[in-house]
Amino acid sequence: MTAAEAPVDILRRSVENVLDAMFFESPNEEPQIVTRPAPGSLTAAVSFDGSQNGRMLVAMTSATAAALAVNFLGLEKEVSGYLEESTLLEFANICCGSFLSRLNPHGLFHIRAPQLVATPAGGTDWLAMRLECGAISFCLEWHRPEWSAASPQPARTV
Repeated sequence: MTAAEAPVDILRRSVENVLDAMFFESPNEEPQIVTRPAPGSLTAAVSFDGSQNGRMLVAMTSATAAALAVNFLGLEKEVSGYLEESTLLEFANICCGSFLSRLNPHGLFHIRAPQLVATPAGGTDWLAMRLECGAISFCLEWHRPEWSAASPQPARTV
């Protein structure tokens, strides 16, 4: 991370890299800041602690998760249910690890297993990326309040 690079920019680059390398997808327009994920989204949370503490929320519709599962697993047919949820959880885990390794290349982190959580109703900024197969939204929550006072990184970013 360079001094001028914001966490949201690191997140965007990390996700684009994961989408391209592992899911054979890429955003088809510039990411947008939104106040909530797409209606009906499934949401995964990945908590982490160590050099930084917080959690990453990743939300997508079941149709988007199904399309990503087909690409990720190299399947020729559509999937549903368990594979949609498993793909969302694995995608969230990979994105969180990629983001943290770019945010702090020399940091040490404990990344917990991703979990499905209720999709927040709104009021928080999310980074939304539109793909050919749907949209994915990300929210970062920092659990270290001194970040906002001691550094340019806010306690809550996209």
